[in-house]
Order: sequence, then C-alpha cells, then structure tokens
Amino acid sequence: MGTEGYEGQQASVQPPRTDFLLSKGLRLINYGTEPGDAEEGVRCIQEAADRGYSKALLTLAAIYFRGQLVPQDTARAMGYLEQAAATGDLEAMYQLGEQYDEGDYIPLDVVKAAEWYRKAAELGYAEAQAKWELRIIAGAAFSKIWKN
Repeated sequence: MGTEGYEGQQASVQPPRTDFLLSKGLRLINYGTEPGDAEEGVRCIQEAADRGYSKALLTLAAIYFRGQLVPQDTARAMGYLEQAAATGDLEAMYQLGEQYDEGDYIPLDVVKAAEWYRKAAELGYAEAQAKWELRIIAGAAFSKIWKN
C-alpha cells in the first residue's frame, strides 16, 4: 500500500523514529510504573515535536493547557497548536478555532475562532465546516435583525 491511503489519498508519513517517540512517550505517561516515567514520556513527545511532528505538537499543547505533568502554560500550548497548524494539520486549525471560541484557556476571540474554522473548513475538515456554517447562518440572522 505504500504511502497511499484510502481512496488514493496520500497518507501522512513520519519517519519511524518520530512516530516511535510519540508512541513511547504516551506509553510512559499512561502506563509507566517507575519513578520518572511520565517525565521521560514528556521528553520523548517533546523530541518528536521538535522534529515538527504535528501529532506530537498537538499532544504537547494538551499537556500544557491542562498543566498535566508540567506547569500550566497556555502561551506555550497555543504556540504548539500554531506550529502544528503551520504544518497544515487540520485538527490543529480546528483546535485553534475551539480555543478562541470557548475561551477556556485564552481570552475569547470570535473573529480569530471564525478565521481558524474557515481555514480548516476550506481544507475539508468536517467539524470545522459545521462550525463555519453556523457562523454564516448566525451572521446572516444578525445582519437581518440589525437592519430591521
């Protein structure tokens, strides 16, 4: 099958070592039994992220948003999401929209949320398409009410 995915789409291929680092890190965090396993897991994920692996960047973002195993650092978490989005990762684009839309960890910014939803929607990410369509409908309704 090579790099071909379903219906002939190119699959995202990472060097085996990078994918291994993320898997190893997650195993150490979730199933490690020795002191220091979780910290080593974060180091493995960090190394994969340093190589530009978007799944590792997304994982680190979640770890830093929650303050799980590391001090909570929303600026750093947003940086990881932005780096992942810059690689073209649609999930990262959608999650950036979610962060700005929900305002749980960062200040609410509906304009930035809409921009990220639109970017991911235009590239075919279904969840972002739904959020983007809701904004279009809400905007049209607001515009109609405002004119009256």
